[in-house]
Amino acid sequence: MELGGEEFTYRALDGTMLSGRDYGRHLGSPCPLVCLPGLTRNVRDFDAVARFLSDGHTAPRRVLSFDYRGRGRSQAAHDKTYTPQVEANDVLAGLVARDVREAAFLGTSRGGLLCMAFAVMRPGILKAVILNDIGAIIHVGYLARLKDYINDEAVPASWEEAETLLRRIFSESFTKLRDSDWQRVARQIYDSDKGRPAVAFDTALIKSLKGITGTSDPIPIWPYFQTLAKVPLLALRGANSPLFDQTTLHAMVKSNRRMEAYVVPDEGHAPLLWDRPVQDRIARFLDLHT
Repeated sequence: MELGGEEFTYRALDGTMLSGRDYGRHLGSPCPLVCLPGLTRNVRDFDAVARFLSDGHTAPRRVLSFDYRGRGRSQAAHDKTYTPQVEANDVLAGLVARDVREAAFLGTSRGGLLCMAFAVMRPGILKAVILNDIGAIIHVGYLARLKDYINDEAVPASWEEAETLLRRIFSESFTKLRDSDWQRVARQIYDSDKGRPAVAFDTALIKSLKGITGTSDPIPIWPYFQTLAKVPLLALRGANSPLFDQTTLHAMVKSNRRMEAYVVPDEGHAPLLWDRPVQDRIARFLDLHT
């Protein structure tokens, strides 16, 4: 999968070599957008929206995306450092390295949790926040399904097997994807090694899911969500998301009357951010608030 923008690397405080991508680095205004992926995901998830915002939109803006340690092209580290706190510090170090003092943030799932962390650690850096399929109550039972492809033994032997595996796991919630779309999803999730799929993350991440089962109780994180009360906020929810339900979204809107919400039809966890209606909605929010 050929990506837009340019790759950059930097070192975390503990010396771990980390990677990201920078689209439209020459653009001085409006303020940049920083994209943060989900637990096992990487910068490829943001390539389409980053290209649109930095080049295809009428008001182009710089977009940066980050691979957390042990994901994508970033170096693996001790599994005990695979925590939101460490990852938040890594991103902040990356922003310093790229000379970004304030930005809008788009956080998918775990990336949304990092946005909430920044609201406590560095509130002045947040100009606006977009939460992509992460709410104030997390239905963690869904995460048990991730073990199907985090496990080493589940690495598919071919791209055809990769597409079959992903259809089995996700087709109930991504109901309108075509064959070519599943091929694209596979190329986003998996690396390519000698023409075959390879995991794009350190499989030690499975330790963070230890104890989670399909019957695990939802986890409320209202205090974390409320840290964003003073920041322009847009919540995206996949209409079929098993992690972030409509009842929670309604409660969030009631709790924060200034928050905007957009439900992405026919998609689950997490919306792919490929389609023009979603990209336009993100662009309008950013244009209005930054």
